[in-house]
Amino acid sequence: MNLQNSIDLSLKYWTDSWKDQSTVWHRNEVNEDLLRHEKSLGSGRIFLPLCGKSVDLKYLAEKGHEVVGLEFSEEACDDFFHENGLQFTKTKLTDFAFFQYEAKELKITIFQGDMFDANKSLLGTFDAIWDRGSFVAINESDRPKYAEILGGILKSTGKVLLNSFTYDSKEFGGHPRTADKETIEKVFGARFTVTLLDSYDYLKPRFKAKGITKMLACNYILTL
Repeated sequence: MNLQNSIDLSLKYWTDSWKDQSTVWHRNEVNEDLLRHEKSLGSGRIFLPLCGKSVDLKYLAEKGHEVVGLEFSEEACDDFFHENGLQFTKTKLTDFAFFQYEAKELKITIFQGDMFDANKSLLGTFDAIWDRGSFVAINESDRPKYAEILGGILKSTGKVLLNSFTYDSKEFGGHPRTADKETIEKVFGARFTVTLLDSYDYLKPRFKAKGITKMLACNYILTL
């Protein structure tokens, strides 16, 4: 890995990024990979890990899903509800270092806190998980625990739609981290079957500027 360009993806890094509005990954429109593959999620209760203030939350709720997100930045959680004009309640949870946000008009709940403190007793279980670049937004050392958490909250018939990126790690260390199918199978393979749905060129100018010469966005379905 190109350690010179590698970022320690700590909780402080994400908190500072939201405070400084250095959030080039945030989009004001629904993610195109979700639009292309949302049928693969089926219906029911959907979890969005490390959701930020993604408009995907509102889009899925308006489609009739019960939507649950988890995000460490309190600022991002507040912004989601304010920017989307949603009335909400905000409750401190005494058993966890979390706030719980709940929309009044739609079935949207966001838990604010550390993903790695979350578990089934807090989140419940889910019919599907939409991982929009979340797996590639954590340090490699955290990946096994991340996979364990997802496996623990997904129903036996559930699916994970996972969005990832692949490039030469010698050129750039991330964020986002690179993760090809072999890497994903190594992390998730003990509990999940990994199927590639599609891949396409994702070499945008901001990644070229970092020295990346080839970059693919890839979408996978993971089933227990």
